[in-house]
Amino acid sequence: MKKLSEMLKVNTDTSETGSDDMDPTERYYKSMCELHNKREGYLHLEDGYHCPICKNRGFIHVAEKTEFGYWTEINKFCECQKMRKTIRQMKKSGLESIISKYTMQAYKTNEPWQKQIHDKATRFVEQRLHNTMSDDWFYIGGVSGSGKTHICTAICRELLLQGLSVRYMLWRDEAVKLKANLTNYDEYDSMMGELKNVDVLYIDDLFKSGYADAGKQQPTPADINLAFELLNYRYNNPKLITILSSECTTSDLLKIDVAIGGRISERARAYTINLTGDKNYRTKEIGRASCRERV
Repeated sequence: MKKLSEMLKVNTDTSETGSDDMDPTERYYKSMCELHNKREGYLHLEDGYHCPICKNRGFIHVAEKTEFGYWTEINKFCECQKMRKTIRQMKKSGLESIISKYTMQAYKTNEPWQKQIHDKATRFVEQRLHNTMSDDWFYIGGVSGSGKTHICTAICRELLLQGLSVRYMLWRDEAVKLKANLTNYDEYDSMMGELKNVDVLYIDDLFKSGYADAGKQQPTPADINLAFELLNYRYNNPKLITILSSECTTSDLLKIDVAIGGRISERARAYTINLTGDKNYRTKEIGRASCRERV
């Protein structure tokens, strides 16, 4: 092992470690920190994010003087940890496969009603960013193919970038899993607990049960009980943000269950969008493509 006197000579370039009159112990610890900070890490292999500051280690070595007057080397988390946390949350949210595609910028605003949706979603995100949102939810319901999933996913993406945890819940899949575990209390509580307590919960296609009567979704009593338990918990916890999309308008929800429809209508009062009429742009795009092919 090197003697301390020899180690103190490491990297004594004053442009790196300070002036010539620097305390030898301070110079030593700063030199060691510089040496350690040159090492490469491997976090980019897990999340794909490259950080030039910590070189993918996730932390940096810093020489600091303690309250007792002696120098030491400490590790500090790098700023890239915030971005890495966001990337992990994106993967965990369930939106990883579409979150890069469904952005605010990519949402089409060719029609006035599309611009209104985009403007309202943008305002929702901006209020959260500036901490002016209290207990607002976001609800968009109505015709299929109108871009509901796109705009809700775009909102989730922006909230993820603000550092919030997000959970995606596709109703027709998650509701089936939850109902199947009703008698398995530990499993049910674990699944429901995650949905209840996550910062941002996005429920996609609420009450889309796979069958309909006269074109309207007809949830079962078990679906209604499940939705009430989940939404009532979040309703009573103002800090939790809930985003919902459905083929039901808020009027439809009130007919299905007044308690559920009332809670959603109250919390999403400023951010409710009900889409009716001919707003299925997906079928319109298919129709235009078919026309071009025939031409």
